[in-house]
Amino acid sequence: MNFKGMPELEWTHGYLAAWILMIVVGVSLYLWFLRKKMF
Repeated sequence: MNFKGMPELEWTHGYLAAWILMIVVGVSLYLWFLRKKMF
């Protein structure tokens, strides 16, 4: 694979940023579904 063309792999805190992004998206969707009374 061409990993040289993926600059985000060189980020110092890329792994942490990915986890934070996934958690924020998950919690946001959960709260949105609660507000719409889908749960």
